[in-house]
Order: sequence, then structure tokens, then C-alpha cells
Amino acid sequence: MQKILIVLGVFLMLSISVNAQSPQEAKPSFDCAKATTKVEKMICEDSSGELQNLDRQISQSYQDTKAKLDKNAKKALLDSQKSWLKTRERCESKECLKESLQSRIKELQSYTPHTSNAWLGTYSLQENLYTGSFTIQKCKNNTCEASYFALLHKSEFNDMHQCDISLKLQIKSQQEAIAYFDDEDFINCKIYIKKNPQGIVFTRDEKAFDSPDSFCSTMCGNQTIFEWGDMYKKEVQEWSGTYNFSENVDSQNIDLSKSRQQIFRFLDCNNEGCLAEYESLYKYATCEIRKDDRILSLKILSPKEAILRLKIKDGHNVEKICELTLQKTQKGFRVENPLNTIESCNTGLSIFESCGAGTNPDWTMEFIKEQ
Repeated sequence: MQKILIVLGVFLMLSISVNAQSPQEAKPSFDCAKATTKVEKMICEDSSGELQNLDRQISQSYQDTKAKLDKNAKKALLDSQKSWLKTRERCESKECLKESLQSRIKELQSYTPHTSNAWLGTYSLQENLYTGSFTIQKCKNNTCEASYFALLHKSEFNDMHQCDISLKLQIKSQQEAIAYFDDEDFINCKIYIKKNPQGIVFTRDEKAFDSPDSFCSTMCGNQTIFEWGDMYKKEVQEWSGTYNFSENVDSQNIDLSKSRQQIFRFLDCNNEGCLAEYESLYKYATCEIRKDDRILSLKILSPKEAILRLKIKDGHNVEKICELTLQKTQKGFRVENPLNTIESCNTGLSIFESCGAGTNPDWTMEFIKEQ
């Protein structure tokens, strides 16, 4: 028995000596002889070997994640990695770099591509004398542009404070994101966001924000920083309403032989989208699609962008879903890439089975919102 224990002890010590790396033996994922940036040199010069090990873990996590993705998702992951590398290069200390490396490892291990569209939109809160809005837009590879605007009336006598800042938003999942101020002085001022069906809630790293040496509290004017823990609700009324396009239509004297009118109504909007209706008049032909027909629906991506879904039949009388992207204009909306839409969606003289000839929506026109 004693011999067995001795053998096991020797085997354990040999295993430890083989697997353990001394600081001198630790190596990052790149050749230190070719290190050029200050961060690469900082990693190579870390005497503890900690940064080298973390860098190697990132490389392995990146390769493991990449192996699970399709071609398009791999491109998104690469762009995401490039974006993170730019952020990493702003670190001036080992502590900052260590935190950045550890955070990226966690991101890669839980990486979920293409989740940013669910976050697009404007979220607002009005409470007592405070009014604030947070807008998320222009997302690419789970990194979005964001802006925050707030007003605080300190009293009824126009003692007013204001905040108007731009932020970056890193999407972690369908429910979690991190906002940060893209400035070296504010690199540790991370704002944590949780999303639910009603809106979003902001929390902060209290240690970073409450420290007397921190710049975080100076991001905004006096007391106009986020209302921590309160619900900012998503605005959905941006798309709600009636939009129309018309030619030669006079309510007093309609000449049906020359008239053309098309109307979209977006109704019963919620955080995800709206029901839709469509009416069209072309010479003597008419079209009327009601929301209860469930042929049309609108998916809201942001206050400026939405997807209109149409249930139609192709030339072989087979039912299919046609999707087109709508872009908000100052007066209403236009269709993105209208010629492509015409080719893919306008399958005949009438796009809808129950409608008259020539009543198809004219995707090349601007539909004006009724006031």
C-alpha cells in the first residue's frame, strides 16, 4: 500500500511539473519578437505570465467559437474581434488589460451572433421632473451606436440641467448589453443594461461610478445621468398611423379614369410591431386589405426602420411571404431598394388575390403620414 501511495505521489508531481508553466515559460498566442503595439509589449513583458495565459485563452476561445459558426457568422465574429482589439489598445495598465482580456473570454464563450436587431429603438422614461431617452441604432456585428438625452427641471422656475451624449453598445445576448463612453477617461464607466418585453433597465458598477477619483459621474450634467433601476419603456408610436400616396385625387371632383390612390395603416402597435391595412384605388379597380385578414404585418426594427411582411401568391398560385424594408423619411416612409422589391413582390397585375388589376403598391413612391 505504501508503495502504491509513493508511486501515485511521484506521478502527481510529474503531472504538475509537465502541465505547469513558469512565468518565464508562459507564451501568448503571438510571437513576442514581432510585438509592435504597446499592449502586445505589455502582454509579453508581464513577469507573472498572467496576461500571456489570458491572451492564449482568448485565441483558443475565438477558434472554438468560430468552428461552430456558418460563413456569414464567422465574418461577424471577425469584425467583432477587430472591434474589441481596438478597445483593448486603449488600455494603459495591466489591470485594465487583464479586465479586458477576461471580459472578452467570457464574451467568446457565450457568443451569440445577430442579436442586435432586437435592441433597436428608442426607450424613454418620464418621472417627476426628469425626462430621458436612450436610442439604439446602426448596429453591426452586435455593436451599436447609441445616444442618451435627458432633461432635469430642478424646480418649477426653469432651473434646468441637460445631458446629451453618444455611447457604444455591446450586445451580449437578447437580454443583456453593456454601454460605454468611447473615451479613454471613461473606459471603466460601464453601464449594464437588461432588456425585457416592456423596455430596458440600467445598472452601473457602483465602485467605478461612486469613486471620488472616477470620471464616471461627470459623463452628464448635474443629476441627469440614468435613473438606475427604473424601466425605460420602448417607444412604439413612431410608426403608428396612416400613410398615403395619391395622384389626380380631388375629394370634390374625382375622375376615376385618371385617379390613383394607395393607403397603408399601421395599427395596434406594440414593442414588436403593428398590424397593417392597405387600400388602393386605380382607375375603376379597388383593393381593400383589413387587419383581420392577417395578410399584412409590420415588424419594427427601430424608430427609423421596419419590415413590412406581405402574404401573397406567386405565379404558380403558391402562397409565400414577401418582406421589404421601410425607411422613415421626414414626411413618411419609403421602401429600400424599390426595384428589387418590385421584382420579388409584384407577381402580377394584382399582388393580392382579392384586389383589382393595377392596385399593387407603388414601391418607388414616398408614402406621406397623415397628421
